Amino acid sequence: MAQIEKMSLLEECEQLPDETRNKPKAAAVLSDEEIQKLYTDNILGATTPKSLLNTIWLNNSLHFGLRGTHEQYNLRWGDVKLKTDASGNEFLEFNERQTQTRTGANASDARKIHPKMFASPELGNRDPIYIYKQYSDKRPPGFSTDDSPFYLATRTVPLTDIFDQWFLRQKLGEKKLPRC
Repeated sequence: MAQIEKMSLLEECEQLPDETRNKPKAAAVLSDEEIQKLYTDNILGATTPKSLLNTIWLNNSLHFGLRGTHEQYNLRWGDVKLKTDASGNEFLEFNERQTQTRTGANASDARKIHPKMFASPELGNRDPIYIYKQYSDKRPPGFSTDDSPFYLATRTVPLTDIFDQWFLRQKLGEKKLPRC
């Protein structure tokens, strides 16, 4: 009986017009104007714990090619290192661990070049290295070891002072990450 139902469902799907079938999900490109609005509305930036996390997440997606929530959720503090090149320019280097597409079983799966995110001082408080340093400074003591979770939960109590702790000693939940 279940086989008959499955077959009839498949036949119905084949008869659907192309425009009603599932289409692959494509990410929409953010325009410069949209990014500017996100900064203006404090959704991005370093003004609040949530805006700082949003900016870190966006930078990691754009510069390191992290796809989806799961890769970001499994990120550890030691996976991203602040370095300086021979000319004194600061950059972040991503050292990818095993992922769904790069399991480590095949040596040719490993990236030959580690993705990097370079400083852009002309961007001021939008500079990715400035944002990373702000995030580093706002993390609780003891949560900057290589094995520490990269994304930490934000305080739920409003900040009353600039010296208040912005982040909790707790990993940000996977369901919260895309909405941070």
